[in-house]
Amino acid sequence: MRDFSFWEEYEGTSEGSGRSEKIWLKNPDTGQTGLFKFKKDIGTTDHVSECIAFQIAQVLDIPCARFELGTYKGREGSVSYNIIEQENQTLIEGIYFISLLYPTYDVEKFIDVKTQHRYSIEMILASIEKFVPVDGFLNMLLFDYLIGNTDRHQSNWAVVFRF
Repeated sequence: MRDFSFWEEYEGTSEGSGRSEKIWLKNPDTGQTGLFKFKKDIGTTDHVSECIAFQIAQVLDIPCARFELGTYKGREGSVSYNIIEQENQTLIEGIYFISLLYPTYDVEKFIDVKTQHRYSIEMILASIEKFVPVDGFLNMLLFDYLIGNTDRHQSNWAVVFRF
């Protein structure tokens, strides 16, 4: 298990979504950044599950953020390394695409209040089809099914764009 305690807190990236306690860190020697997600409590293994999912993705040659088990200032968790590798790249969360097509979408209720369309695969595909090939998203869903991932909400997927 790697000790990330010498990494510095980093504010150059948005925090990310989800309810887990997390903090962006930067390796002062290499400049590499990663999101450290603290273990939720003594009985949980979410941090281990994310690392196993990464290893399965590697075996299957599926694009996936790199995860590594570690500690930060004595607390266990895992690091998800930043997938933005170049300055001309940006990460756009799924909620952005949904909001373009469904401007009255309620992120808490998972529904567009005007049209009454609920968050669904159909909603996602309609939201992204003008911007990116849908195959990548469908492959991500198949991988989610394979590993038993159940938290693929509108702020838990994104697209990397080059500009």
